[in-house]
Amino acid sequence: MNFALLLLLFVRPLSAQLQSVDMRVSGLDCASCAGSVEKAVARIRGVETVSFTGERVIIRLKQDNAVTLGRIRDALKGIGYTPNEARVTVRGTARNDRGRWLLATPSGLTFEISRGSREGDALATGVVRPPVGPGARERIEVE
Repeated sequence: MNFALLLLLFVRPLSAQLQSVDMRVSGLDCASCAGSVEKAVARIRGVETVSFTGERVIIRLKQDNAVTLGRIRDALKGIGYTPNEARVTVRGTARNDRGRWLLATPSGLTFEISRGSREGDALATGVVRPPVGPGARERIEVE
């Protein structure tokens, strides 16, 4: 199923719908750095595995988790690293609401998406960039 996300409708952190996160992290350039990041992220309840590719940390999450993207970012900031954009996989249910396609997640978040092929369970992947400025919403561009 292929989606392009337009707008986050309800402002709440991403939570139980996250399945995986592939995040670019500034300063992640040595084995010692990777070890620090792995420890900090692995402490988050719901994280299944943590691995690395260059300046990217790849996090796989347990099926029923309450992990938020904000919690991952806070863990990285807490040990002195700068989290940047992330590629996420999100689980939810697609439905058509008066001509607008929505992706609702198990935790209650709803995203407006540009199109959907059919109603029902959906797994979407897209890019999340950190919000910029006061009151900015986190936009997710789902592929």
